[in-house]
Amino acid sequence: HVPVPSGGKNYNVVVIMVDDQRWDALSLAGHPFLKTPHIDAIGKGGVWCKKAFVTTSLCCPSRATMLCGQYAHSHGVLDNQTPLPKHLPTWPALLRASGYRTSYVGKWHMGGADASPRPHWDHWVSFPGQGRYNHPGEPGKEEEWSFNRNGERLSLTGYVTDLVTDQAVAYIDQQSPGERFAMVVGHKACHAPFIPAKRHQERFGEVDIPKPLPNTDEAYKGLPAWLRRVRRSVFGVEVLYNGRWKSFDEWYLDYHRTLLAVDEGVGRILEALEEKGLTEETLVVYTSDNGFMVGERGVLDKRCAYEPSMRVPALF
Repeated sequence: HVPVPSGGKNYNVVVIMVDDQRWDALSLAGHPFLKTPHIDAIGKGGVWCKKAFVTTSLCCPSRATMLCGQYAHSHGVLDNQTPLPKHLPTWPALLRASGYRTSYVGKWHMGGADASPRPHWDHWVSFPGQGRYNHPGEPGKEEEWSFNRNGERLSLTGYVTDLVTDQAVAYIDQQSPGERFAMVVGHKACHAPFIPAKRHQERFGEVDIPKPLPNTDEAYKGLPAWLRRVRRSVFGVEVLYNGRWKSFDEWYLDYHRTLLAVDEGVGRILEALEEKGLTEETLVVYTSDNGFMVGERGVLDKRCAYEPSMRVPALF
């Protein structure tokens, strides 16, 4: 695959990829209480694609599709453990062949516990699998929670969204004028178990929370029978991820609280680009690997073909 010049101006590329954020979890989209001014700024200053959706609403299959542009049945990443096949062409690989420096910072996820550098990335900072919200983790299990920076273990202390942002900002600060780079910033948030940063744990006191579909025959009239079974499963409103939360309301609030640190991080990345004089030379993309169900039809999580599960934020 040999890149073909378009004749247009070359831009730096920064893709900010969050996990499990539904399309309307933005104040730009009219959310009743969540405020995301820095994410909003990307759409207000550029393009907000209001009807973006993914074809496979599960983390790794969707991430693989976004990198290589193929459907899941073609690229072969059909679950959350399969590595991205090394032979597949990806847009970062094509940019690298064109002279760009490439960087991946944050959650990669494809390939489970292996956090080692992947092909076609000049700079790599990631952690195993799903990662954890707070660092460090349990002593003696550093392989399970420490970062991998360019093949070496990196132990960091703090909240994962802030740590990922720190590494992204540091990379921007290292850039030289006139040289092009492409960076993907992968956040753990807002993936379960939804542990907000300490500074955000009490946010959203008295707010209106949407009520899940009631468990009545009338409410489920005309709906597929499997929905009622899901309601009583780990991804249903009656079980709440095996009882991690005492109430649906707290589950719902914690989901949105984790996005507050993401928005702050986006602000820091935009500020870093501005300070380096790169704002007008950089394409910034903000999106999520899939949408999310927050009680619609009694369902939580993603992995179904209803609109909230498949529809994602997409701002350029």
